Amino acid sequence: MQRFDPPSNTPSGWAEAVRWGYGAALIQRVLLGVWMALIWQIAGPYFGARPDFQVPASAQLPQLSGAESLIFGVWRHWDAIHYLNLAQQGYSSADAGMSVFPPLTAWSIRAFDLLLPGGVDLAGMVTSTLMFGLALTLLYRLCATYYDDSALPRWAVVVMALLPLGHFFAAPMSESLYLALTLATIYAAFRRRWWLAGIAGFLATLTRTQGVLLLPVAGLFLLQDCLSSETTWKARIQRLLLRGYPLALILLGVVAFTVFRTALHAPPLDQVYKEISYLTFVDPLTGLWVNLRWLWTIHDLSNVDAWAVVATLLLTALLILQERKRHLPLTIYTVTSLFLFVSKINYAYGTNIITHTQSFGRYALMLFPLTILMARFLEQGGRWRRIVGVFALLILTMMLSARHVLGLLGP
Repeated sequence: MQRFDPPSNTPSGWAEAVRWGYGAALIQRVLLGVWMALIWQIAGPYFGARPDFQVPASAQLPQLSGAESLIFGVWRHWDAIHYLNLAQQGYSSADAGMSVFPPLTAWSIRAFDLLLPGGVDLAGMVTSTLMFGLALTLLYRLCATYYDDSALPRWAVVVMALLPLGHFFAAPMSESLYLALTLATIYAAFRRRWWLAGIAGFLATLTRTQGVLLLPVAGLFLLQDCLSSETTWKARIQRLLLRGYPLALILLGVVAFTVFRTALHAPPLDQVYKEISYLTFVDPLTGLWVNLRWLWTIHDLSNVDAWAVVATLLLTALLILQERKRHLPLTIYTVTSLFLFVSKINYAYGTNIITHTQSFGRYALMLFPLTILMARFLEQGGRWRRIVGVFALLILTMMLSARHVLGLLGP
Protein backbone atom coordinates (compact mmCIF):
# COMPACT_ATOMS: atom_id res chain seq x y z
CA MET A 1 0.00 0.00 0.00
CA GLN A 2 1.06 3.56 -0.62
CA ARG A 3 2.20 5.61 2.34
CA PHE A 4 1.24 9.25 2.58
CA ASP A 5 3.87 11.41 4.25
CA PRO A 6 2.23 14.63 5.44
CA PRO A 7 4.08 17.90 5.16
CA SER A 8 5.16 19.68 8.32
CA ASN A 9 2.36 20.71 10.64
CA THR A 10 3.09 24.43 10.48
CA PRO A 11 1.28 26.95 12.70
CA SER A 12 0.56 29.10 9.67
CA GLY A 13 -1.30 26.20 8.07
CA TRP A 14 -3.52 25.84 11.12
CA ALA A 15 -4.10 29.58 11.36
CA GLU A 16 -5.41 29.70 7.81
CA ALA A 17 -7.53 26.60 8.42
CA VAL A 18 -9.10 28.18 11.49
CA ARG A 19 -9.87 31.39 9.61
CA TRP A 20 -11.56 29.52 6.79
CA GLY A 21 -13.28 26.98 9.01
CA TYR A 22 -14.77 29.27 11.63
CA GLY A 23 -15.28 32.08 9.15
CA ALA A 24 -17.41 29.85 6.94
CA ALA A 25 -19.31 28.46 9.95
CA LEU A 26 -20.16 31.95 11.19
CA ILE A 27 -21.19 33.16 7.74
CA GLN A 28 -23.42 30.11 7.29
CA ARG A 29 -24.98 30.71 10.72
CA VAL A 30 -25.75 34.37 10.05
CA LEU A 31 -27.06 33.87 6.52
CA LEU A 32 -29.22 30.90 7.48
CA GLY A 33 -30.55 32.80 10.47
CA VAL A 34 -31.61 35.77 8.37
CA TRP A 35 -33.01 33.63 5.55
CA MET A 36 -35.00 31.27 7.78
CA ALA A 37 -36.44 34.11 9.84
CA LEU A 38 -37.47 35.85 6.63
CA ILE A 39 -39.15 32.71 5.32
CA TRP A 40 -41.09 32.31 8.55
CA GLN A 41 -42.21 35.95 8.51
CA ILE A 42 -43.38 35.78 4.90
CA ALA A 43 -44.69 32.23 4.53
CA GLY A 44 -45.29 31.18 8.13
CA PRO A 45 -48.69 32.88 8.56
CA TYR A 46 -50.10 30.83 5.68
CA PHE A 47 -49.41 27.65 7.66
CA GLY A 48 -51.11 28.86 10.84
CA ALA A 49 -48.49 27.59 13.25
CA ARG A 50 -45.72 28.76 15.56
CA PRO A 51 -42.08 28.33 14.52
CA ASP A 52 -41.79 25.59 17.17
CA PHE A 53 -45.13 24.02 16.30
CA GLN A 54 -43.71 20.50 16.50
CA VAL A 55 -42.67 20.80 20.15
CA PRO A 56 -44.87 18.62 22.38
CA ALA A 57 -45.84 19.80 25.83
CA SER A 58 -43.88 16.90 27.35
CA ALA A 59 -40.64 18.40 26.06
CA GLN A 60 -40.89 21.21 28.65
CA LEU A 61 -38.77 23.56 26.59
CA PRO A 62 -38.83 27.23 27.60
CA GLN A 63 -41.34 29.54 25.99
CA LEU A 64 -39.89 31.83 23.34
CA SER A 65 -40.66 35.48 22.76
CA GLY A 66 -41.41 36.82 19.29
CA ALA A 67 -37.79 37.68 18.53
CA GLU A 68 -36.54 34.44 20.09
CA SER A 69 -38.95 32.45 17.93
CA LEU A 70 -37.34 33.88 14.80
CA ILE A 71 -33.84 33.10 16.05
CA PHE A 72 -34.33 29.80 17.87
CA GLY A 73 -37.85 28.56 17.25
CA VAL A 74 -37.28 27.78 13.59
CA TRP A 75 -34.81 25.07 14.66
CA ARG A 76 -37.22 23.30 17.00
CA HIS A 77 -38.11 20.45 14.72
CA TRP A 78 -37.76 16.66 14.88
CA ASP A 79 -34.65 15.35 16.64
CA ALA A 80 -33.56 18.85 17.66
CA ILE A 81 -36.44 18.84 20.14
CA HIS A 82 -35.14 15.64 21.70
CA TYR A 83 -31.56 16.90 22.01
CA LEU A 84 -32.66 20.18 23.58
CA ASN A 85 -34.94 18.36 25.99
CA LEU A 86 -32.20 15.88 26.94
CA ALA A 87 -29.79 18.76 27.52
CA GLN A 88 -32.29 20.45 29.80
CA GLN A 89 -34.02 17.54 31.55
CA GLY A 90 -31.49 14.71 31.20
CA TYR A 91 -32.16 11.07 30.43
CA SER A 92 -34.93 9.17 32.18
CA SER A 93 -35.71 5.47 32.45
CA ALA A 94 -39.36 6.43 31.93
CA ASP A 95 -38.66 7.62 28.38
CA ALA A 96 -37.16 4.64 26.58
CA GLY A 97 -37.27 6.33 23.18
CA MET A 98 -34.63 8.86 24.18
CA SER A 99 -32.18 6.11 25.11
CA VAL A 100 -31.31 5.61 21.43
CA PHE A 101 -29.45 8.92 21.42
CA PRO A 102 -25.83 8.61 22.64
CA PRO A 103 -25.23 11.27 25.29
CA LEU A 104 -22.32 13.42 24.09
CA THR A 105 -24.39 15.89 22.03
CA ALA A 106 -26.88 16.52 24.83
CA TRP A 107 -24.08 16.76 27.39
CA SER A 108 -22.21 19.28 25.21
CA ILE A 109 -25.29 21.49 24.90
CA ARG A 110 -25.86 21.16 28.65
CA ALA A 111 -22.28 22.25 29.37
CA PHE A 112 -22.68 25.42 27.31
CA ASP A 113 -26.08 26.02 28.90
CA LEU A 114 -24.38 26.07 32.31
CA LEU A 115 -21.63 28.38 31.10
CA LEU A 116 -23.66 30.90 29.10
CA PRO A 117 -26.46 33.26 30.02
CA GLY A 118 -29.70 32.59 28.22
CA GLY A 119 -31.57 29.37 27.58
CA VAL A 120 -30.84 25.94 26.19
CA ASP A 121 -31.57 27.10 22.63
CA LEU A 122 -28.66 29.55 22.75
CA ALA A 123 -26.42 26.77 24.10
CA GLY A 124 -27.48 24.53 21.21
CA MET A 125 -26.69 27.29 18.71
CA VAL A 126 -23.25 27.92 20.19
CA THR A 127 -22.46 24.20 20.32
CA SER A 128 -23.40 23.49 16.71
CA THR A 129 -21.61 26.60 15.40
CA LEU A 130 -18.38 25.88 17.26
CA MET A 131 -18.40 22.21 16.28
CA PHE A 132 -19.13 22.98 12.62
CA GLY A 133 -16.28 25.48 12.65
CA LEU A 134 -14.02 22.77 14.05
CA ALA A 135 -15.22 20.30 11.41
CA LEU A 136 -14.49 22.76 8.59
CA THR A 137 -11.08 23.55 10.10
CA LEU A 138 -10.16 19.86 10.16
CA LEU A 139 -11.55 19.38 6.65
CA TYR A 140 -9.30 22.20 5.47
CA ARG A 141 -6.24 20.62 7.09
CA LEU A 142 -7.07 17.16 5.76
CA CYS A 143 -7.34 18.46 2.20
CA ALA A 144 -4.13 20.47 2.52
CA THR A 145 -2.08 17.56 3.89
CA TYR A 146 -3.66 14.27 2.83
CA TYR A 147 -4.46 15.49 -0.68
CA ASP A 148 -1.48 17.90 -0.75
CA ASP A 149 -3.50 20.47 -2.70
CA SER A 150 -3.29 24.19 -1.96
CA ALA A 151 -6.58 25.21 -3.61
CA LEU A 152 -8.75 22.20 -2.71
CA PRO A 153 -9.14 23.05 1.02
CA ARG A 154 -10.93 26.34 0.34
CA TRP A 155 -13.29 24.73 -2.15
CA ALA A 156 -13.99 21.85 0.22
CA VAL A 157 -14.97 24.29 2.98
CA VAL A 158 -17.22 26.26 0.63
CA VAL A 159 -18.96 23.15 -0.70
CA MET A 160 -19.47 21.69 2.78
CA ALA A 161 -21.00 24.95 4.02
CA LEU A 162 -23.33 25.06 0.98
CA LEU A 163 -24.37 21.41 0.89
CA PRO A 164 -28.09 20.81 0.35
CA LEU A 165 -29.44 19.91 3.81
CA GLY A 166 -26.30 21.49 5.25
CA HIS A 167 -28.56 23.63 7.44
CA PHE A 168 -28.67 20.60 9.77
CA PHE A 169 -25.08 21.47 10.74
CA ALA A 170 -26.51 24.63 12.32
CA ALA A 171 -29.31 22.80 14.12
CA PRO A 172 -28.98 21.73 17.79
CA MET A 173 -28.40 18.13 16.76
CA SER A 174 -25.49 15.69 16.45
CA GLU A 175 -24.42 16.47 12.85
CA SER A 176 -21.75 19.09 13.47
CA LEU A 177 -20.25 17.38 16.53
CA TYR A 178 -20.11 13.96 14.88
CA LEU A 179 -18.55 15.33 11.69
CA ALA A 180 -15.90 17.19 13.73
CA LEU A 181 -14.99 14.07 15.73
CA THR A 182 -14.97 11.89 12.59
CA LEU A 183 -12.58 14.25 10.84
CA ALA A 184 -10.48 14.50 14.02
CA THR A 185 -10.19 10.69 14.15
CA ILE A 186 -9.20 10.36 10.50
CA TYR A 187 -6.84 13.33 10.53
CA ALA A 188 -5.10 12.01 13.66
CA ALA A 189 -4.80 8.54 12.12
CA PHE A 190 -3.30 10.05 8.96
CA ARG A 191 -0.77 11.92 11.11
CA ARG A 192 -0.07 8.61 12.90
CA ARG A 193 -1.19 10.00 16.26
CA TRP A 194 -2.93 6.87 17.43
CA TRP A 195 -3.89 7.97 20.94
CA LEU A 196 -5.54 11.10 19.58
CA ALA A 197 -7.32 9.01 16.94
CA GLY A 198 -8.56 6.59 19.59
CA ILE A 199 -9.84 9.33 21.89
CA ALA A 200 -11.59 11.17 19.04
CA GLY A 201 -13.11 7.90 17.81
CA PHE A 202 -14.29 7.09 21.34
CA LEU A 203 -16.05 10.47 21.55
CA ALA A 204 -17.49 10.02 18.04
CA THR A 205 -19.05 6.72 19.13
CA LEU A 206 -20.56 8.48 22.15
CA THR A 207 -22.08 10.94 19.68
CA ARG A 208 -23.41 8.36 17.20
CA THR A 209 -22.99 4.62 17.49
CA GLN A 210 -21.97 4.48 13.83
CA GLY A 211 -18.66 5.93 15.05
CA VAL A 212 -17.52 2.34 15.52
CA LEU A 213 -16.99 2.27 11.74
CA LEU A 214 -14.02 4.57 12.28
CA LEU A 215 -12.08 1.63 13.73
CA PRO A 216 -11.40 -0.14 10.39
CA VAL A 217 -10.72 3.21 8.72
CA ALA A 218 -8.11 4.20 11.30
CA GLY A 219 -6.85 0.62 11.16
CA LEU A 220 -6.19 0.98 7.43
CA PHE A 221 -4.01 4.02 8.08
CA LEU A 222 -2.14 2.00 10.70
CA LEU A 223 -1.72 -0.92 8.28
CA GLN A 224 -0.38 1.41 5.59
CA ASP A 225 2.12 2.77 8.08
CA CYS A 226 3.26 -0.69 9.15
CA LEU A 227 3.61 -2.03 5.61
CA SER A 228 5.66 0.94 4.45
CA SER A 229 7.84 1.25 7.57
CA GLU A 230 8.86 -2.38 8.14
CA THR A 231 10.32 -4.99 5.80
CA THR A 232 9.44 -8.24 7.62
CA TRP A 233 6.04 -9.52 8.66
CA LYS A 234 7.20 -10.08 12.24
CA ALA A 235 8.26 -6.44 12.53
CA ARG A 236 5.05 -5.31 10.89
CA ILE A 237 2.87 -7.27 13.31
CA GLN A 238 4.85 -5.98 16.29
CA ARG A 239 4.47 -2.41 15.09
CA LEU A 240 0.77 -2.98 14.44
CA LEU A 241 0.17 -4.20 17.99
CA LEU A 242 2.43 -1.71 19.76
CA ARG A 243 1.07 1.32 17.96
CA GLY A 244 -2.52 0.29 17.29
CA TYR A 245 -3.87 -0.62 20.71
CA PRO A 246 -5.12 2.95 21.43
CA LEU A 247 -7.63 2.46 18.60
CA ALA A 248 -9.43 -0.03 20.86
CA LEU A 249 -10.85 3.07 22.56
CA ILE A 250 -13.26 3.32 19.62
CA LEU A 251 -14.78 -0.03 20.61
CA LEU A 252 -14.80 1.14 24.21
CA GLY A 253 -17.23 3.87 23.13
CA VAL A 254 -19.78 1.21 22.22
CA VAL A 255 -19.24 -0.49 25.58
CA ALA A 256 -19.63 2.83 27.40
CA PHE A 257 -22.91 3.58 25.63
CA THR A 258 -24.19 0.09 26.43
CA VAL A 259 -23.31 0.56 30.12
CA PHE A 260 -24.98 3.98 30.05
CA ARG A 261 -28.21 2.50 28.70
CA THR A 262 -28.06 -0.34 31.22
CA ALA A 263 -27.80 2.21 34.02
CA LEU A 264 -30.96 3.82 32.67
CA HIS A 265 -32.70 0.42 32.70
CA ALA A 266 -33.49 1.03 29.04
CA PRO A 267 -34.91 -1.83 26.96
CA PRO A 268 -32.77 -3.38 24.19
CA LEU A 269 -32.05 -1.09 21.27
CA ASP A 270 -33.74 -3.35 18.73
CA GLN A 271 -36.93 -3.24 20.80
CA VAL A 272 -36.84 0.57 20.99
CA TYR A 273 -36.16 0.83 17.27
CA LYS A 274 -39.06 -1.45 16.39
CA GLU A 275 -41.70 -0.35 18.90
CA ILE A 276 -40.95 3.37 19.30
CA SER A 277 -38.89 4.50 16.31
CA TYR A 278 -40.67 2.19 13.84
CA LEU A 279 -37.59 1.02 12.02
CA THR A 280 -35.74 -2.17 11.31
CA PHE A 281 -32.35 -3.17 9.93
CA VAL A 282 -31.76 -5.22 6.78
CA ASP A 283 -28.71 -6.17 4.76
CA PRO A 284 -27.27 -3.32 2.63
CA LEU A 285 -28.31 -4.72 -0.75
CA THR A 286 -31.88 -5.18 0.43
CA GLY A 287 -31.78 -1.67 1.85
CA LEU A 288 -30.65 -0.23 -1.48
CA TRP A 289 -33.41 -2.11 -3.29
CA VAL A 290 -36.07 -0.92 -0.83
CA ASN A 291 -35.01 2.71 -1.22
CA LEU A 292 -34.83 2.61 -5.01
CA ARG A 293 -38.14 0.77 -5.22
CA TRP A 294 -39.71 3.40 -2.97
CA LEU A 295 -38.61 6.20 -5.31
CA TRP A 296 -39.85 4.27 -8.35
CA THR A 297 -43.24 3.21 -6.99
CA ILE A 298 -44.26 6.22 -4.92
CA HIS A 299 -43.33 8.79 -7.58
CA ASP A 300 -42.85 11.38 -4.86
CA LEU A 301 -40.53 13.83 -6.56
CA SER A 302 -40.35 15.92 -3.39
CA ASN A 303 -38.89 13.07 -1.31
CA VAL A 304 -35.43 14.40 -0.55
CA ASP A 305 -34.20 11.22 1.11
CA ALA A 306 -34.96 9.06 -1.92
CA TRP A 307 -33.17 11.42 -4.29
CA ALA A 308 -30.28 11.65 -1.84
CA VAL A 309 -29.83 7.88 -2.11
CA VAL A 310 -29.52 8.15 -5.91
CA ALA A 311 -27.11 11.09 -5.76
CA THR A 312 -24.98 9.42 -3.10
CA LEU A 313 -24.76 6.18 -5.08
CA LEU A 314 -23.60 8.03 -8.20
CA LEU A 315 -21.02 10.07 -6.29
CA THR A 316 -19.74 7.00 -4.47
CA ALA A 317 -19.30 5.19 -7.79
CA LEU A 318 -17.30 8.17 -9.09
CA LEU A 319 -15.23 8.20 -5.91
CA ILE A 320 -14.34 4.53 -6.32
CA LEU A 321 -13.44 4.97 -10.00
CA GLN A 322 -11.36 8.09 -9.49
CA GLU A 323 -9.60 7.34 -6.24
CA ARG A 324 -8.95 3.62 -6.75
CA LYS A 325 -6.21 2.80 -4.22
CA ARG A 326 -4.87 6.31 -3.71
CA HIS A 327 -7.10 7.20 -0.79
CA LEU A 328 -8.39 3.78 0.17
CA PRO A 329 -9.25 4.55 3.84
CA LEU A 330 -11.60 7.38 2.87
CA THR A 331 -13.21 5.27 0.16
CA ILE A 332 -13.76 2.47 2.70
CA TYR A 333 -15.24 4.99 5.13
CA THR A 334 -17.69 6.20 2.48
CA VAL A 335 -18.79 2.75 1.30
CA THR A 336 -19.23 1.24 4.78
CA SER A 337 -21.12 4.30 6.02
CA LEU A 338 -23.38 4.22 2.96
CA PHE A 339 -24.13 0.53 3.53
CA LEU A 340 -24.97 1.22 7.17
CA PHE A 341 -27.28 4.10 6.30
CA VAL A 342 -29.36 2.17 3.76
CA SER A 343 -29.57 -0.79 6.13
CA LYS A 344 -31.92 1.23 8.32
CA ILE A 345 -35.44 1.00 6.93
CA ASN A 346 -38.43 2.82 8.42
CA TYR A 347 -42.03 1.75 8.73
CA ALA A 348 -44.86 4.19 8.15
CA TYR A 349 -45.48 5.60 11.62
CA GLY A 350 -47.67 3.33 13.74
CA THR A 351 -47.85 0.56 11.11
CA ASN A 352 -45.79 -2.35 9.77
CA ILE A 353 -45.69 -0.90 6.24
CA ILE A 354 -42.07 -0.66 5.06
CA THR A 355 -41.17 2.67 3.41
CA HIS A 356 -37.56 3.80 2.94
CA THR A 357 -34.53 5.11 4.87
CA GLN A 358 -35.91 8.14 6.62
CA SER A 359 -33.32 10.90 7.18
CA PHE A 360 -30.89 9.41 4.65
CA GLY A 361 -30.14 12.87 3.22
CA ARG A 362 -29.14 14.08 6.67
CA TYR A 363 -27.00 11.00 7.29
CA ALA A 364 -25.23 11.47 3.95
CA LEU A 365 -23.85 14.81 5.17
CA MET A 366 -21.25 12.74 7.04
CA LEU A 367 -19.80 11.37 3.78
CA PHE A 368 -17.21 14.14 3.54
CA PRO A 369 -15.07 12.34 0.89
CA LEU A 370 -17.98 12.97 -1.50
CA THR A 371 -17.87 16.65 -0.55
CA ILE A 372 -14.16 16.68 -1.37
CA LEU A 373 -14.97 14.98 -4.69
CA MET A 374 -17.44 17.75 -5.57
CA ALA A 375 -14.98 20.41 -4.44
CA ARG A 376 -12.29 18.98 -6.70
CA PHE A 377 -14.75 19.02 -9.61
CA LEU A 378 -15.31 22.75 -9.07
CA GLU A 379 -11.66 23.50 -8.40
CA GLN A 380 -10.50 21.86 -11.62
CA GLY A 381 -13.20 23.45 -13.75
CA GLY A 382 -13.39 26.76 -15.48
CA ARG A 383 -15.01 29.94 -14.31
CA TRP A 384 -18.52 29.06 -15.46
CA ARG A 385 -18.46 25.60 -13.94
CA ARG A 386 -17.60 27.17 -10.61
CA ILE A 387 -20.25 29.86 -10.87
CA VAL A 388 -22.99 27.44 -11.90
CA GLY A 389 -21.94 24.88 -9.27
CA VAL A 390 -21.93 27.34 -6.39
CA PHE A 391 -25.20 28.89 -7.57
CA ALA A 392 -26.89 25.47 -7.76
CA LEU A 393 -25.72 24.54 -4.26
CA LEU A 394 -26.90 27.89 -2.92
CA ILE A 395 -30.37 27.58 -4.48
CA LEU A 396 -30.82 24.04 -3.17
CA THR A 397 -29.70 25.11 0.30
CA MET A 398 -32.16 28.00 0.33
CA MET A 399 -35.02 25.80 -0.87
CA LEU A 400 -34.45 22.97 1.59
CA SER A 401 -33.80 25.20 4.59
CA ALA A 402 -37.04 27.05 3.78
CA ARG A 403 -38.89 23.72 3.79
CA HIS A 404 -37.29 22.95 7.14
CA VAL A 405 -38.65 26.16 8.67
CA LEU A 406 -42.17 25.39 7.52
CA GLY A 407 -42.06 21.76 8.63
CA LEU A 408 -42.28 20.49 5.05
CA LEU A 409 -38.96 18.64 5.16
CA GLY A 410 -38.73 15.41 7.09
CA PRO A 411 -36.25 14.65 9.83
